[in-house]
Amino acid sequence: MAAALPLCAAPAAALAGPSPFPPDASLEVDAGRPGERVEVVFSDSGAHPRQQYVNVRSPAFESDDVVLGFTGRKYIGSAHLRRDLEPGRYTATVTSVTNQRKATLETRVEVMASASKTEHGFLEGTVAGTCGGAAVTLAAVYLFRRRRTRT
Repeated sequence: MAAALPLCAAPAAALAGPSPFPPDASLEVDAGRPGERVEVVFSDSGAHPRQQYVNVRSPAFESDDVVLGFTGRKYIGSAHLRRDLEPGRYTATVTSVTNQRKATLETRVEVMASASKTEHGFLEGTVAGTCGGAAVTLAAVYLFRRRRTRT
């Protein structure tokens, strides 16, 4: 899973305008790279205890609806970011039906650029160089000791 980076570029209420959600309600989505799984959390202090799940939608997600399960205080789940996404910000929307009212809250999903081949190449080269150097050193020590015991 990607590193948990807080997402809120703007308060959710500011993005959605007036809302029947309590002022402390929030929708948060971790930032991530295309193809990664990110955590999605919806907090609603006015949640009805019978509402065991809510759906979150975003054009950034692989599936149409991401289902978040109720944990007693928050709705928590995860989503896979589409592999073909360009870096940028995408809208995520949660819809909740509480006390016969339907309410929608929005936030932004931050998609970062994929790791470049240069980054991987550098890392792979560094690991290979370190391991190769260690192997050469061990071989030299072995040969030195072996030669020493023969004389």
